[in-house]
Amino acid sequence: VVAIYQNSIETLLALGLEDKIVAAAGLDHDVKDEYKDAFSKVNYLEDFTPSKETIIMEKPDFILSWYSIFDDKRLGDIYYWNENGVNTYMSLNSGVVSERTIENEINDILNLGKIFNVEDKANQIVNEIDTKTNEVENSVKDQEKQTTLIIEYMDGQIYTYGAKTLGGDMVQKLGAELLNQNGGSISEEDLIKLNPDSIFVVYMDRNDEDMSKEAINTVMNNKALSSLNAIKNERVNSIALGEMY
Repeated sequence: VVAIYQNSIETLLALGLEDKIVAAAGLDHDVKDEYKDAFSKVNYLEDFTPSKETIIMEKPDFILSWYSIFDDKRLGDIYYWNENGVNTYMSLNSGVVSERTIENEINDILNLGKIFNVEDKANQIVNEIDTKTNEVENSVKDQEKQTTLIIEYMDGQIYTYGAKTLGGDMVQKLGAELLNQNGGSISEEDLIKLNPDSIFVVYMDRNDEDMSKEAINTVMNNKALSSLNAIKNERVNSIALGEMY
């Protein structure tokens, strides 16, 4: 297998399939601590998205990656690989389906469990996800719903993750109220009117440990937003894009 992007790599490691990986690339940040020993045995490529020619040299039977990475400028089109006897799988939440959900993540894990004959391990992981989700949802069901926003700064705009994003689905499944459910860009004035109880700021660190603090400080140190409850109560959190997926 060639695995490209954070969740492609970590899902295979979680399933105990590190010995099947001939090459990996595209980490936004270090793999989780529990996977580091297994990952140390993996051939990790320097290019974030290796070229088709690089992948051909690895002679894979299977490529696991994101929808957007299967294009002519990166890995190459899936039809090229399929016509040359290489199977492919795209993470559902990477753009294959319009609504990105926890259920799609679960289906990916179960599908890979079937493909690699590790269904017991896949079911174990899915059961852990379901158990944790239910625990959190049940712990807050008798409380007033907390409101939250997941935001990302893009080209000077404040982009919000709506109900059809994976982050938005996570928030709702865990029992909170997601504000601005349609998603899209909002102004600072809109953010002040929404006044969420908490804010999650998405960032990509590419192994820059300072990015997490910088993401939080972008909101916390903005004097124009000082009236926000999330700032007053210090409930501004950072979340790496790769961790969300």
